[in-house]
Amino acid sequence: MTKEYMKLLPIHGRLFATARGIWRARLEKWPARPTPGRSLLRYKVRFEPAGQEEAERHLEVLVLNETWAARRAHPQYDRFVRRAIRSWLANGAGRAKRLLDLSSWSLVPYIETGKD
Repeated sequence: MTKEYMKLLPIHGRLFATARGIWRARLEKWPARPTPGRSLLRYKVRFEPAGQEEAERHLEVLVLNETWAARRAHPQYDRFVRRAIRSWLANGAGRAKRLLDLSSWSLVPYIETGKD
C-alpha cells in the first residue's frame, strides 16, 4: 500500500527547474496505511538544491483522501501536481505546509484545525 500512496504525490527523485535553480525532490514521509476517520494524507518533502548555492527547502503537502478518484479520472493528474510543486518552488519560502487543491490544481496555504 505504501507505493500506492506515493502515486498520489508522484515527485520522488524528480528534478524541478525554476528561475531560482534546480531542485531534486525527496519524499521523506508518506502515509503507510489508511487511517480511519482521517480525510487528509500527509507527505513531507525535502528539496535539495542541484548545483546551486541555495538552502534545502521543505514542504509538507496535504492531500485529500478522495484524491484517488481524481487521479484515476484525470489523465493529466501527475503533470498538474508537478506544475503546482514547481510553482511553489519558484515563489515559496524555505519551509511551508500546503494543501493540494484540485479545483485550482495548486498548493494553497493550510491551517490546522485539529479535525484532520
